[in-house]
Amino acid sequence: MKNILIVLIISLLQTVAFAQEKAPLSITKDIVYLKDGSTLRGTIIEQTPNDYVKIGIAGGSIVEISMSEVKRIKADKGNYVFNADGSNSKSKGFYTGYNVQTMFGSQGDFEFEQRLVFGAGIQYSLGYQFNKYASLGGGFGLQLYDKIFGDVFVQARGFLPLGKISPTIAMDAGYGVPLILSGVGNNATQQKGGVSMRPSIGLRIATRNRADILLDAGYQFQHFTSKSNWGWGSTDEFNVWYKRLSFRVGWVF
Repeated sequence: MKNILIVLIISLLQTVAFAQEKAPLSITKDIVYLKDGSTLRGTIIEQTPNDYVKIGIAGGSIVEISMSEVKRIKADKGNYVFNADGSNSKSKGFYTGYNVQTMFGSQGDFEFEQRLVFGAGIQYSLGYQFNKYASLGGGFGLQLYDKIFGDVFVQARGFLPLGKISPTIAMDAGYGVPLILSGVGNNATQQKGGVSMRPSIGLRIATRNRADILLDAGYQFQHFTSKSNWGWGSTDEFNVWYKRLSFRVGWVF
């Protein structure tokens, strides 16, 4: 207990001393993995990307290590994994995400009428990172095809953590509904949304601000049905699948 108290006091003094010049990490239990296979456990006092890291270890000693000797740094309590350049990614805990996307596809009733169309979307999500390999969450968003859809979804994502840049694979699945009633001459009396899906692959890029940038490419599906009644008693029904190639950029905190 005495040794732990000493380490905590040293950590506090070091934090105060360097607060005006550098922003130390507010971490109380860390593991530094060295390239020679050894590890150091303690409290990070100071870390300068691409230069050095200082860690307080049991007994009150402070060890300074060159970042060129560091393989990675794991912050146990903070649930972040640090890379040698100071960038870090969440390895466990709740997250919040925002992203925007652009979509490309073709549209037209007949082959000779096919034309390239563009769309866009925004999403907000929250969830839980179980470990450095997997997360599960959900959220809501707006998608623009030839109509504006509001959708809710669940999202499963897997990671292959290789360092600053990690490959990812994800699946969004939910339900989308058209937000504005439309039709020829305002004759559309019923419009229903349907299942929405988006499988994707991409990259997670770690930053030094405890936020990840997500870049991915996927394929967006959205089901939609419409029923239009005409004045002479005729009825038209449409069963549509929107299919769009999608590119997305997002931020996760």
